[in-house]
Amino acid sequence: MVKLKDIVILYAEDEVVTNKIFTKKLERITKNVYSTFNGNEAFEKYLEVKPDLIITDINMPLMNGGEFIAKVRELDSTTPIIVVTAYAYFGDLDINLIKKPINFSLFNSIIQSAISSENLPNVTDELKIQNIYALIH
Repeated sequence: MVKLKDIVILYAEDEVVTNKIFTKKLERITKNVYSTFNGNEAFEKYLEVKPDLIITDINMPLMNGGEFIAKVRELDSTTPIIVVTAYAYFGDLDINLIKKPINFSLFNSIIQSAISSENLPNVTDELKIQNIYALIH
């Protein structure tokens, strides 16, 4: 099983305060957190660091999260992607969806599930629904 402290996380969120708070939360899990503020920055950092996990917002400037995910998926179908957003539906994107606001007490288990080898490239739809429900209630 992958140890959370050893993973590399790429985080994309344009809202500065949310980005800083969430980055601090992620740094409690691993010191290998790369924080970006739009889809363009996120894709450039993705190419540079090849993260173990991507966590992204959808509504971002320059390149939105959906476009960012699509570009990643053109090159890589296995890196787990978690979308943390206030929006609820994203069509056929290969993602794990977490709806804002986030219940951080459950977030570590969501990350572990997303990166565990038995769940790659993503968790099942049923698990996604259970995790989304638990995180928003």
